[in-house]
Amino acid sequence: MSATKTIGKLAAVIVAVIAPALGQNQWQPVPAASGTAFRASVGYTSVTMAFNGAGHANLNGINGSASLDFSPRWGGTLDATYARASDVVGTPHPAYLASLLAGPAFYPFDHRSSRVFLHALVGAGAVDGALPKSATEYRHGYVVGPSYAFGGGFEHPMFGPLTMRIAADYLRTSFIDTAGVIQPQNNLRLSLGFVFPSHRRSF
Repeated sequence: MSATKTIGKLAAVIVAVIAPALGQNQWQPVPAASGTAFRASVGYTSVTMAFNGAGHANLNGINGSASLDFSPRWGGTLDATYARASDVVGTPHPAYLASLLAGPAFYPFDHRSSRVFLHALVGAGAVDGALPKSATEYRHGYVVGPSYAFGGGFEHPMFGPLTMRIAADYLRTSFIDTAGVIQPQNNLRLSLGFVFPSHRRSF
């Protein structure tokens, strides 16, 4: 999958998630307030991972995050993902992707317990996979290196203490190409999870 197609899919998902919220006239910029709030979420993630010169694979797994909100508009996020597939791009070898990222989060709109968020995360990623060399041979390897992600999503209360969290990210990792040279990967990550109740502490 090319970078253009990946970014295009990401943009379409983010627009689909955020546009209805922006169209509601009761949504207003968040007023300033003091204090901090801790939030944690966990749920399912799907990663469309591109292999240079060999197509892409769909990985499924788990995503978890912890956020410390310094104000209603700004916070910091720690994000972890593990996703795998049993076989990839015409080979019998499984693949996995693991990442640990952190960075700032921005909350441009908030209404009651619902809110839109944007984030930019950097850290490390590990990718294990395989690429076909011929009709009967394939090259296997793994790469650990810098990784980053940027995207956004939407949080909306469901029932009781449960809040649903939907997110879409462009996720950059690295892996070898068919010649064994390390190349960047352009991946699309979609996540659906639930947020634990937040705990706010005033200064």
